Amino acid sequence: GDPTRLADRICQTGLDLLRREADGTKFRLLGIGVSDLSNDDKADPPDLVDIQSRKRALAEGAMDTLRDKFGRKAVETGYTFGKGRAANPPEPLED
Repeated sequence: GDPTRLADRICQTGLDLLRREADGTKFRLLGIGVSDLSNDDKADPPDLVDIQSRKRALAEGAMDTLRDKFGRKAVETGYTFGKGRAANPPEPLED
């Protein structure tokens, strides 16, 4: 796939992979790793198929700006809740 710096895209890819392997086993902890890091200018080329990708990228950039200014906990998505809170991750977008 194309290089990305967007947490939403990394999370969605991880969820898609998990759904293919899910057999009812309960997990206590899951993690997602990244590799083959590259320069920002190579990441997230325009996507003509996923018309919402630009909106998600702009929203994530705005959240990063707020976190830089006010701290990491200034803005959280529904699936980044902290300790003691639980949430179901979002369903992947329909094809």
